[in-house]
Amino acid sequence: GDPPSPPVALVAFGGRNGAGDCVSTLWVGMEERQSAATVVWYELPVTGDALPLAREGAAAFVTPDGSGIIVVGGNDDQVVFGDAWTYDIRAGQWAPFTTIGVPLGPRTYAAVARIGDRAYFYGGLPLESRLDMPEQLRWLDLRTGATGGAVSSSYPHLRPRAGATMAVSADWRVLVYGGSDATGWHNDLWEFDPAIGLWWRRA
Repeated sequence: GDPPSPPVALVAFGGRNGAGDCVSTLWVGMEERQSAATVVWYELPVTGDALPLAREGAAAFVTPDGSGIIVVGGNDDQVVFGDAWTYDIRAGQWAPFTTIGVPLGPRTYAAVARIGDRAYFYGGLPLESRLDMPEQLRWLDLRTGATGGAVSSSYPHLRPRAGATMAVSADWRVLVYGGSDATGWHNDLWEFDPAIGLWWRRA
């Protein structure tokens, strides 16, 4: 059926179909009104000709006002993307999302989370090699498109990795768990305070 109005609880863009090909479909998961424990998924329609190239490993965020979805990065079988797109939920239309400042750079399978208007990125694969992963924690303002880097002033700090999980703590700090690099998979937990630029290893 038709998806209800925002807010959107979960977002999934792209991936691969049963034949193993990358796709450019956009899905949202919304909590059922009768049960917050049940999420129903809807594929969102697209009108117009503009559309991000099919990909996997992209980051997707709901805009602060709930009216749209922003997709960043990802990869297909040949290219790691560094672009950004915005989807208007009510109009069903895609458009390029212009960023301002230092480019986020091509990356896929980065650890991502959102605090207020900002989306945070860590690591990810920019190329095929796990020896050349971004180290700096970066942010993107989902309202203005401004970008920046949260430079860590502490050592030791989290080393570059891909496929990690990122979340936000109750006191608005960034938590990063696991992921992999050239040495293999990790089972550690790190915390970063964007306000003061410090990393702590928690487990």
